[in-house]
Amino acid sequence: MTLRSKDPAMGPKNTSQNRLVKIWRLLIGGWSGKSEGGLNGWIIFGLHYSALLPRLLIAVAFFGLFAGLDSLFVWFKFTWLDWSCAQSLALLAVAGYASLLGLRFVVSIAESAELKDFCRAVAAMWLPIAVMALAAYLLFVNDQGRELGLGLMDTEVTWVTRVRTSALCLVLFYWALSAWLSARIGLSRTFEHPKKHQVLLFWGPRLVGVLAHFLAAWSLSCAALKDSEFTHTVPNVLLVLVAPSAILLAILFVWFLDHGVISRRNRSHAAQRASARRNMWVVVGLGVVFFSFLRWWPEPLPTGLLPGTLTISISAIVFLTLISWFRRRVPRGLDAQAEARISWKCGLTLAAIMFSGTVFIWFTPVGVGQLFGSLIIAFFAFGSFLVAANLLDLIAEAVAQDCKGRGFKAVHRRAVWCAFLGLLVLPGLLMSFRNYHRVRLCVPQCNVATDHNQRPKVAEAALAWYRQAKPVYDAIKPGEPVPLFIIATAGGGIRAAYWTATVLETLEKELGPEAIQHQYPDAGKAAADGLMRHLLFAISGVSGGSVGSAAYIAEVDDHAVNKSRPVQPTSYLKADLLAPGLASLAFIDIPSNFLPDFGQIDRGDALETGFESARTRKDDPGRLLSRSFLSFFPKLGAPQAEVTWRPAVLFNATHQGTGRRIITSNLKIDRDTFVDSYDALNLLGSDMRLSTAAHNSARFTYVSPAGNLIPATPPAGKPDPTDGKQLSFVDTLIAYPRKLYDWLTPNSNSHGFVIDGGYFDNYGAQTAFELASKAIEAIGKDKIRPVILQISSDPTMEVSTLVRQRCRRNGEDGEFLAAPPEEGRIVSLVNELSAPLKGIMSVRGAHGFAAVTSLAHLCCEDSSAASHPASIESGKAAPAATKRVFVHLAMCQAATNDKRKPINPPLGWALSKATRDKFEKLFERCDNDKELEKLKEALGVKSNEATQTEAYSNPKPDRS
Repeated sequence: MTLRSKDPAMGPKNTSQNRLVKIWRLLIGGWSGKSEGGLNGWIIFGLHYSALLPRLLIAVAFFGLFAGLDSLFVWFKFTWLDWSCAQSLALLAVAGYASLLGLRFVVSIAESAELKDFCRAVAAMWLPIAVMALAAYLLFVNDQGRELGLGLMDTEVTWVTRVRTSALCLVLFYWALSAWLSARIGLSRTFEHPKKHQVLLFWGPRLVGVLAHFLAAWSLSCAALKDSEFTHTVPNVLLVLVAPSAILLAILFVWFLDHGVISRRNRSHAAQRASARRNMWVVVGLGVVFFSFLRWWPEPLPTGLLPGTLTISISAIVFLTLISWFRRRVPRGLDAQAEARISWKCGLTLAAIMFSGTVFIWFTPVGVGQLFGSLIIAFFAFGSFLVAANLLDLIAEAVAQDCKGRGFKAVHRRAVWCAFLGLLVLPGLLMSFRNYHRVRLCVPQCNVATDHNQRPKVAEAALAWYRQAKPVYDAIKPGEPVPLFIIATAGGGIRAAYWTATVLETLEKELGPEAIQHQYPDAGKAAADGLMRHLLFAISGVSGGSVGSAAYIAEVDDHAVNKSRPVQPTSYLKADLLAPGLASLAFIDIPSNFLPDFGQIDRGDALETGFESARTRKDDPGRLLSRSFLSFFPKLGAPQAEVTWRPAVLFNATHQGTGRRIITSNLKIDRDTFVDSYDALNLLGSDMRLSTAAHNSARFTYVSPAGNLIPATPPAGKPDPTDGKQLSFVDTLIAYPRKLYDWLTPNSNSHGFVIDGGYFDNYGAQTAFELASKAIEAIGKDKIRPVILQISSDPTMEVSTLVRQRCRRNGEDGEFLAAPPEEGRIVSLVNELSAPLKGIMSVRGAHGFAAVTSLAHLCCEDSSAASHPASIESGKAAPAATKRVFVHLAMCQAATNDKRKPINPPLGWALSKATRDKFEKLFERCDNDKELEKLKEALGVKSNEATQTEAYSNPKPDRS
């Protein structure tokens, strides 16, 4: 579009047009200059900074004036003067002028010739830049990605850490080289004849490649900041800049090395080369000073920061130096064929590395994942994706050139790409009918398989528990009701698993033989074995809580066989459980969508196998978690006089199709006790591994696949429609496609899919409530008193919102639920789009919260707390050892006056040592110390203060 350059006001003497021109000039100024270049030229012609900026300032002034007048009149209660309409119009003017200024600014920049070249260069390198952006998001926005950087800070130096350090250097080099090649291919197509001043064309691919090292350096610095104990701002800022500054020094060093030493002499004259060499030695000196300063810094640096920075810097220097030597000649002097040969050689070399790594991972994803860790696997996956894309792009270009040489002038590279994608559609459709991600069953792989039909009901298990718990508890508290100890543990990935394992491990110590024998020397079996496993009736777990509970069950079984081994469930969760699943996801699951079933492992099986092999002993090479689930629980109907009790477990999952619970337990999940719930073992008709039972409860989105519920014994197959019959041609056309479909979908009698239990109830509270109610009914409410422990792992939860025991007052002094917190300004368009998803997630959390509240109220009914109506908090009524008790051990935000750093572990499946060491401190936060003392007292163990007071009041006699 081209407009005349003369002033429109000098045109036809049309009154309406003159009015429009006057309004235009009044609002945004007037036309001047010459309009050329279509829409962009018209915007520059019609909009001027000198006209828009003063009007924006005037609009802002009027908005402030009207807002002030409105507030002033409200203060003086002149409600009859309303300035809201004028205020809204002024705000509309501010928004309009700001939008016009922004439009003019964008168009002005876009019309710049230098910017156009820059934008073309960036667009040519879009693929590696997009991969780098995705990596940045996963490393710095995602909590699990941030945690992976902390893995480089671990203090233990073993042969595994040395292997990972070397592998980190190599894999960063590989990723950077693949990004360089991808950027180089894109630029060579966009700029066929580069010019000397276009420096970005020569150094752009190298800078894109070294972004891999920048991301790794920032990840290391952020991890060091999270792990540090610095209290001042300046040391923290310097700490964040340590690793990225080292990469900047590496880039400057190679820049001057390239110009002063490596490059051919015809690229610069002697004076420039001499200056570059001097600058190179200056950078070397700065590097020596920099690392010496780090080595002798008065503040103690986090362990692992200096070696990690050196490793990443060496990798960056090697990469940039190699590219500089490789491209030491003038790139403009090479012809197109020579450039293509270089791209092909680099592409095939990198592809060979990718295929070799894929083969190793295909056959042993667990071994590769445990050896190298999640961070190195992720970096290798990013590089491999770029290598695969580069190889296909080179093949597409070669095919297009060959077609053009044969006379097919219309065939271009993009058309070949479309053909490649089309070739993947049919295999993808055919392979999508396979029964992939099937839940592993004990048919016949488990070393010990137990008949799932022989499981006891809840009432039978409750009576068996009471028979063994009654004499043990009578030895320390004769005549008192036995505590029915039930644990409900919430989901939350690895943080929930490790927090659950930490709590159970702590209770093993606090309720163990040493503690009981110290307080009750004549307690008999209680003093010999402790109280934990005698009083603990069951554990209801969800997601990560189920994983932590499974580790505890395995440790209890191991301790029963080998008494000398302590019960330490946290030992199973110190390994990188994410790495096997991540390796399988990137290098097995994605290709398997287009390949037949060769019996390859999927990421769900890899996660389970990694969990099984997380802890192995030299004297016990077998993997406990790979045993059948039911083998960890003794038969309660055995004829022996004393049945060794093991706490029952109930792992809660969700059925994808119906939304109901699927519970895996050593107890029968009957419909009368557990309302509207499926029994997993009954659905599948088989036992399963302990790792599989825990994993079914922890199949949260994308990290782990939904499990296909295919029973062990499929029903009788359908008769073959072609068997023994002479079919007509039409019948054959109908019958054989059906046979093909049946061949593609073997064992298609699936009961649907199992997903994470947190979709239904992330606390496991509803299952615990139904279990406790049935046990009380079976034993009798006068013989036992429920003691419920809720374990939660939401770091964003505030202390004020935790569910603590709060007994009803029979309607007296009723209180309203506190109003939800104010959300501030809400963007209506964003809310329109996000309201359904936010509503679903909020309902999920509220449902679990309501279930926990009901579980807490269970400990108030018919308890001695009812005789204290003036008390609300449970600790202010009768002693905890004489009543029903609900305890909540939580991972939550610290109080506002708490100066300590928050503990916010990630949701994934990997925890660094620095984060694991902080879990013990959670007992000092959120009133967990008080809750733990209340729990110990409720189970018959005296608090520390009571023990010290008793020892002071009754000193032992002197027998000297």
